[in-house]
Amino acid sequence: MGDQSSLLLASLLLREPVMPDPAAVSARLAARCGGRYTVSWDEAEGEGDITLSCSVSGHTVVLGLMRAPVPAADLEAACARNPFWPEAAEVCRQHRAHLMVTLMKGWGDPIRRHLVLTDFVAALSEAVGGLAVLWGPVGVLQSAEYFREQAAEASADHLPLFLWVEFALVRHDGVPFVATYGLDAFGVMEVEGGSSRMKPIQLLERVFDVAHYLCLEGPVLNDGDTIGGSERERIPVRHTDSILDRPGPVIRIEFDAAGGRRGLLSRLFGR
Repeated sequence: MGDQSSLLLASLLLREPVMPDPAAVSARLAARCGGRYTVSWDEAEGEGDITLSCSVSGHTVVLGLMRAPVPAADLEAACARNPFWPEAAEVCRQHRAHLMVTLMKGWGDPIRRHLVLTDFVAALSEAVGGLAVLWGPVGVLQSAEYFREQAAEASADHLPLFLWVEFALVRHDGVPFVATYGLDAFGVMEVEGGSSRMKPIQLLERVFDVAHYLCLEGPVLNDGDTIGGSERERIPVRHTDSILDRPGPVIRIEFDAAGGRRGLLSRLFGR
């Protein structure tokens, strides 16, 4: 499990190395979010051409300009992990610098903190014309346009998990799986869901729904529980080793299986 008050990091890919105009960022944030946030910028001292900091409703945000591209190997891997953005490599090759945006350790639940940084990065990308956003230590890559669209629709009940969490399409013993990376930031275990019957997009949607529920409700899926979208669908939940080379137990859900007592999600939705 991660430290829920740990810092959050995103990188904004830029065509050219340029620091944002603080007033422009504040204006874009106000235009996008209304009066949701108050922003105060610190006076730049010495390194104002490469670093800036501000307070966003009490959360400290630090910007650092890197006058170089993201390391090629890291970026190529991030592009390869996003099959839903086929133009990723072509677009990202245009970048010559990047802004590292850090929400420092502090108060607030992880969802609130993620939403604050998401709204700020979306406004920042408008102010400087960003190309793409890399989120977190995993490096979840999305186009700046998609990032802004998802940020505009986000709320505490409608989490833009595709911006924060990687949903990797993998295979295990010949069975397609979707595995999450990044749920530890919300204090819950990673999820690995598999099915040889579902289409990949259906499997992705099911794993997304489970991940979203866990982020909102916490670690409520116990080993031996079942989940399902109907009264008759009872899919067992297991706490077990990952199918991947990573430490710690995960929540594994094999959607082709059935049995067990009525599941937590079924009870919740009255199905």
